[in-house]
Amino acid sequence: MFQSKDKKERRQQKSVSSEKIQVDTALLFRKKSRNLRKTTTMTHWRLLLVVLLGIILCIRAMEPMEETADMASSTSTSTPTCEAENPSSCEAETANDTPPKLTKEDDMYEKLIEWIRSHKLGIVSEKLEIRRADPEDASSGYGLFVKESVKKGELLYSIPWDLIITPDTGSYEATSFSCGTTRTLIQEAKKGNESSFYPYMRVFEEWDRYKAPLIEDWTEPGKDLLETITGTRLPPQNWREDGYWIFEWHKFCAGGSDELSEKAAMFVETRAEDALLVPLFDMSNHANGKAINVVLEIEHLEFFDGLAHRDIEAGEQLNHSYNLCENCGSRITSGYGTPQLFRDYGFVEQYPQRWNFGEGVRFDMNITPDKKIGINWITGFSPTRRGGLILEEEKDRLDRVLSVFMDLTKDHSLPTHEYETCKRYLHAVYTAVYSACATIQMDFDEKASKENDKLNVEDGSNATMDEEPSNSNSDTKDNNSSDEELEDAISEDDVSDEELEDDDSDEELDDDDDYSDEELEDYYSDEELDALEELNAMLGMKN
Repeated sequence: MFQSKDKKERRQQKSVSSEKIQVDTALLFRKKSRNLRKTTTMTHWRLLLVVLLGIILCIRAMEPMEETADMASSTSTSTPTCEAENPSSCEAETANDTPPKLTKEDDMYEKLIEWIRSHKLGIVSEKLEIRRADPEDASSGYGLFVKESVKKGELLYSIPWDLIITPDTGSYEATSFSCGTTRTLIQEAKKGNESSFYPYMRVFEEWDRYKAPLIEDWTEPGKDLLETITGTRLPPQNWREDGYWIFEWHKFCAGGSDELSEKAAMFVETRAEDALLVPLFDMSNHANGKAINVVLEIEHLEFFDGLAHRDIEAGEQLNHSYNLCENCGSRITSGYGTPQLFRDYGFVEQYPQRWNFGEGVRFDMNITPDKKIGINWITGFSPTRRGGLILEEEKDRLDRVLSVFMDLTKDHSLPTHEYETCKRYLHAVYTAVYSACATIQMDFDEKASKENDKLNVEDGSNATMDEEPSNSNSDTKDNNSSDEELEDAISEDDVSDEELEDDDSDEELDDDDDYSDEELEDYYSDEELDALEELNAMLGMKN
């Protein structure tokens, strides 16, 4: 019984405990449900607030768009649509709205200017730009142009010395070829984008030695044609012997013959200022006379500045002289002119031109806009009679050269650049030789007339009624025979290039005379005038 009573009590206690647990569980469930409802309610309110805020922001953002649309619609009602009434203007508007696409070259030159400006001492005027000479012609070359007018003396650029490629010797070179500068360029090129000159090295990498090559890089048929024009006595001379500048690189610099080395040598020759490769400056082109608009100021080891030589109008290209500048050294006095520029840089310069044919025949020639030919003998030099006779022979030879070009005009397989350059040089040297011959003849005739007048005065004062008149025929015969002997002495086979150097022992002429086109025509025969007209018409050129 005792045990049964205990069991009963334990069952009652267990039942009470079970009911209590059930009550506690229910209370806990209700509490959690209440908290969950509270949380859900708060989340709903938060979501609602976010949605309302988003709607408000959208409404505010749409208000200016509606205003713009209203303005556009009002404008369209007052202005005719380009599609309906003026399609061409629509095309122009579309073209103006489209930004020009930068080419690889454009990007390269922009990076070059940025690189210079990034140096604490580097200056490039905001008025400058590098662009094609003809923006509409993708084949035209790049140059340095002004976007806005520039006043005389204004600083155009300042290149710090440590942005300039200099000789690896650390000093200027006395040789005609910049060996040390070429070696430095090769070293920097091999570094690739690790070079501190990399923006400038990109210009070197993109430079094509054969796109507008020097004459020593021409094809053999092109060289043959040019040699037909120059013969053995007209400049430039000796350009074909082993390759003029490549020969210098190999002989005097012991330079390599690999493609990179020879490309560097030609790059230095065509772009260096003395022994310096100056970024940006080497984008300027050559000119003389009024076309020069840049003057240089160089402080060794510090800077290389370019200043406006005169007022420059917007759109003008920057030009400086390659042979008649303050820093041009011996080129000023040595007779370095149009033929030598052609040999060293590959172009035929525009007027004014300088010519040196030897035998005192050294002059500047200019053709004015009204087609007047002007020749100025270089101070200290006057043509000798021997020099005049040599040019007469060359003039006759050039007449025969025309027939070669007539044949080539009909059918030729020369590279376009070589053929067109030969045409330009033939036109230049032909005009120079003809003009020089006519001017020399005028000078001699004028001098002979003065001498005759002087002799006549002396004869008149000394003669008496009892004296017989002098035999002028014998004098004329002697003069003619001497001229014939002189002509025989300078036959083409007997005269070397060295003998064409200036010879002051011969009779010289006055050097102060200029002659106009009309005066020169008096000394051209009809055949010669026809030949000049035929040359201009055939070559498609005008004086």
